[in-house]
Amino acid sequence: MTEQRPRIMYWMSVLLGAITTIFATNAMAANGVFERMSGASGRKPVPNKISNNRSGKAVLVVKNAVPGTNGRGRVVLANVGSNPIRTVRISQDQVRSGGIGPALQLQVYDTTAKRCLYPRPKITKQKRGAKPRPELTTCAKWMPFNGGRALKSVHVPALKGTSWKRKEKHAIDVRWRLDSASTNTDQGKSASFRLVWRFIA
Repeated sequence: MTEQRPRIMYWMSVLLGAITTIFATNAMAANGVFERMSGASGRKPVPNKISNNRSGKAVLVVKNAVPGTNGRGRVVLANVGSNPIRTVRISQDQVRSGGIGPALQLQVYDTTAKRCLYPRPKITKQKRGAKPRPELTTCAKWMPFNGGRALKSVHVPALKGTSWKRKEKHAIDVRWRLDSASTNTDQGKSASFRLVWRFIA
């Protein structure tokens, strides 16, 4: 009887975590929208500083998801200091699975660099001059929203070279989907997590 319920009966409240914290090796970074923290704002430049435009706010909130649906939220990270930043990393914490299992799935995609961050594709050597393989320009796969060790310390590479240059910014999409194979036992459940961004000067 339960298995015959229409899929529209799903009432799942999904909260995909707020981007809330940025840490540096020498100081805690300030929050704010990139444009408000540039040199035009009149603020004195600082040696190392990174911002995100969704700090303390949910990147996306999904309610009443049904199997087969998907969506995304975007956060913009920017180097607003006067010096390059060597490393920017993502980590996932405060995970609450809610018992949904693998039906709720996730991707983290750097739209500026056109690079999938999670799940990170396996990079293989290519012939010189060859076009990038599709998995290097889009997320070819989905992984459970609870990334575990795979999403504990994800490197966000610079656009060029080894460091984020001054004023470099990346638009990061957090994409979700509820797999069409999700069963009626997932009805009414909820899940959440937080993404934390850290940088090393």
